[in-house]
Amino acid sequence: MNKLGIDAGATFIKLAYEEHGNFHYKRYPIEEADSLFNWIKMVSPHADVVLTGGGAGGLKRNYFPDAEVIDEFSAAAAGVKILHQIPEPFLLISIGTGTSILHVEKGTAERVSGTAMGGGTFLGLGKLLTGKTVYKDLVDLAVKGDRKKADLLVSDVYDGQDQAPLLGELSASNFAKAFNDEINESAKMAALVNMIAETIYLLVIAGSAQQKLPMAFIGAGASNPALRKQLEMYAEMFDFKSIFIENGEYSGAVGALYF
Repeated sequence: MNKLGIDAGATFIKLAYEEHGNFHYKRYPIEEADSLFNWIKMVSPHADVVLTGGGAGGLKRNYFPDAEVIDEFSAAAAGVKILHQIPEPFLLISIGTGTSILHVEKGTAERVSGTAMGGGTFLGLGKLLTGKTVYKDLVDLAVKGDRKKADLLVSDVYDGQDQAPLLGELSASNFAKAFNDEINESAKMAALVNMIAETIYLLVIAGSAQQKLPMAFIGAGASNPALRKQLEMYAEMFDFKSIFIENGEYSGAVGALYF
């Protein structure tokens, strides 16, 4: 292991390296940076380190003073091209703590839109809605939940009408039925996941009115099965091609490794 790519986000530090032609990945909560540094010192103290992500400056200052730091959007786009052969141009949707939407063409990644909704929203609002803090517990609730018990849909507003101006599965109002105390936790989490997915797609559509580019999804949020299901539903609804990159949450680290 002669070189390491490290992507320091707001929640996790992701690491990628290659041995014998295979990629290897590790992930640490941001507050466990000491553990990551100690592991690197133990297994490969002389490895070159390339950093990216919002926390790269802190890691360089505190742990890796000789490390090179590269732009996180460029690193993510480069990593996606390594992990999956996708022709340019395409939209790269990175769902981390928040969400960034990048336009990738001719090797250049430009942020065209984004939202503060993402994995951090899922965890934070998930706790407020259910009292639960374990990620898997929140995902399990969302997977089995029925968001129609909490969301007011267009089909609810235009019940029985054939001339509704919007698709019936779209939300007329997120959580509009949630004033009912009998709505269970799983319905709340399903509605939360849909609100995040729907917001992302509204931004994609607004930025892609002239050209429906294929979309590549990366980030820890994209591996949430409940969120992925809703994202796939909207992709089919609006006729977008969507690709969920395997190990996509490590795209930035992989891109840093080979940038």
